[in-house]
Amino acid sequence: MTRDEARLIAEEFAKVLKSADSRTPRTRTTPDDLTSPEQIQKYEEAMSRIEKLSEQQIEAQKNAKKIEEQRLGLKEAIKNNNDILAQQLENEIIELEKRNKLLKDAEKSSKSLSDSFASIFSGKAPELKGALDPKNIKDLATNFQKVSAAKMASATASKAGVGAAIALTKAIVELALELDEAEVGFMKTTGANRDFARSITESYVETRKFGATAKETSATAQDLFLTFTDFTMVTDDARKNLIEAGTALQRMGVSNQDFAKSIQLSTKALGMSTDQAAQNMLNLEKFAENLGVAPQQLAADFANAGDMVAKLGQNGVKAFKDLQVVMKVTGMSMESILSITNKFDTFEGAAEMAGKLNAALGGNFVNAMDLMMATNPAERFEMIRDSIMDTGLAFDDMSYYQKQFYADSLGLKDVNELALLMSGNIDLMDGSVQQSQQSMVDAAQRARDLQTVQEKLQTAFIQLIPVVMPLIDLFADFASFVADNIEGLKIFIAVLALVGAVIAGVSTGGVALLAIGIFYLYDSFEQLRKPISIFLHFALLPLIAGFEMLTNILPNLEFSVNGFKKAFLDLGYALFKKPFASSFLEGLVKIGDAFFRIAEAAMSIISPMNAVKGAITAVGNTLGIGVDSGTYGAAMTSSTAASAKNTAAGLRGNSAAVGGKQEITINVMVDREKLATVVKEINGKFATDAIAGRA
Repeated sequence: MTRDEARLIAEEFAKVLKSADSRTPRTRTTPDDLTSPEQIQKYEEAMSRIEKLSEQQIEAQKNAKKIEEQRLGLKEAIKNNNDILAQQLENEIIELEKRNKLLKDAEKSSKSLSDSFASIFSGKAPELKGALDPKNIKDLATNFQKVSAAKMASATASKAGVGAAIALTKAIVELALELDEAEVGFMKTTGANRDFARSITESYVETRKFGATAKETSATAQDLFLTFTDFTMVTDDARKNLIEAGTALQRMGVSNQDFAKSIQLSTKALGMSTDQAAQNMLNLEKFAENLGVAPQQLAADFANAGDMVAKLGQNGVKAFKDLQVVMKVTGMSMESILSITNKFDTFEGAAEMAGKLNAALGGNFVNAMDLMMATNPAERFEMIRDSIMDTGLAFDDMSYYQKQFYADSLGLKDVNELALLMSGNIDLMDGSVQQSQQSMVDAAQRARDLQTVQEKLQTAFIQLIPVVMPLIDLFADFASFVADNIEGLKIFIAVLALVGAVIAGVSTGGVALLAIGIFYLYDSFEQLRKPISIFLHFALLPLIAGFEMLTNILPNLEFSVNGFKKAFLDLGYALFKKPFASSFLEGLVKIGDAFFRIAEAAMSIISPMNAVKGAITAVGNTLGIGVDSGTYGAAMTSSTAASAKNTAAGLRGNSAAVGGKQEITINVMVDREKLATVVKEINGKFATDAIAGRA
């Protein structure tokens, strides 16, 4: 910054302080006495720097100035032994220091509060552990107090508003880019177009209400696309309903693959519509909840029970639920139960199994025709189970061989399965089958209930960020435009870089811009590649190398200059301030005295030499030879002697006036800054006699 710029800043800052005292609004006006563009530009730059200061910063600057003035006054008061004024000034300084500390703390508190408010619109919830920490709550209250005490509420609100707008804009852009990434990922995986992929974004508006992310929503859509063959043929609303239901169930533990397989099974084998199939999966989740079974396990069982469910058609879902009740009560797996009941699908199989069982029971307890006609696997299982229980036998009452015989007769893997078959009370679980329905709203609420407190807070915060779908299209279109016009963009960058190089001139930046422009021209125009290659080889690359070398040297050069500057200042201190036997200036005077003595002795020698020279000149004149140099030298000597006499006469007069002594004041200044002052008394007679040389 130059001195003129510093002066401008100081003047304008004083005007601002004055306007702040009078509580008048600050306005920028260009002074009439600034006429040149350079002066106006400097003025505008100074004003820009000043206007960045807040009112509190301006007040702090004023207080700092007052403190400095009061400190000077305090020194004077102490010097004059004015204790009352000194105490008053000391108190004022303390109050000003306290006020400045308050303003400084309030500035930090204001920033902290505004940042905290802006973070609400970032789409990221704060950590509750930290937010609910008593220390942080106390700090928040303290920040409010400091801001209020400094009267910075309005400024803080303004900062908070600006920060919130910036944070919200950033969050909207980030969300738009995240949704674009999800749509493009779906398109890559499935081969779908952009319009079809937009259903992910539309569904996300609803799925985020129960905590789902864009990636989770996209993953559900991808599995539906790859597994449910009618997914591309249903309406947009039906497609979005499927995505929302699948995402909600995924949040409750049901895998996307099992959901998609179940939708395929329900629509193809059970004749359900897409909405009915989605509702069926929601009901099965509720059924699992009431039955006390993990939803992911029950959904997997339904997805893998295609053969059994398909054979029963519209009764398939009820038969599946009945079978799940049996599985829950007995603890047997679906495969084990079906391996028993499926043997009764044919007359031959039913007759064979009934004969074995009746032989084991010791009577006609099982009817083969009834078992074959009962197509529901759970119903068949209960008929077999009841036939054993009706004999009055309990598993614990059976002997070793009875258990083995019954297990073999039923075709069980081992005796443990017989124990499971005869355990529990199926009738106690009947009510749970009929009372297992839920809507999509209920499922969404269920998904929210399964969230932690922190996740619920995050769900709330993310809903504060609008989904601006046109922004997604704008980014996509812009990226496509850049990709489609990259060659023209390269030329534009080349021209822009070359213009910048011209403006920057001969500098490191100018060379860098020139290199960028040339490289892009080389890449854009094939016919320019050969001449550019020659230019790079012979001109630009060595120039860049030279600038690189210069760049490496500059830090060392700067160090050398700084070192020289320090050495010079140290030398000045040693010569003009630091005393030894005498200071440097006093030493100069002593040297001058010595030279005066030498001059006096020299003059005594010069006088006889002048006489000799006169004789030689006379001889020369007699011989007719002119000694011009000698004559010239004599003339110079006479002239110098005359001047010396006049000077000596003046010095003698001055010496007489001051008692025979002359005072000489020597000021040593560097860049208009006085480093030292030396006053030396010199004997007037000795000095004048030495100068005159007794000529």
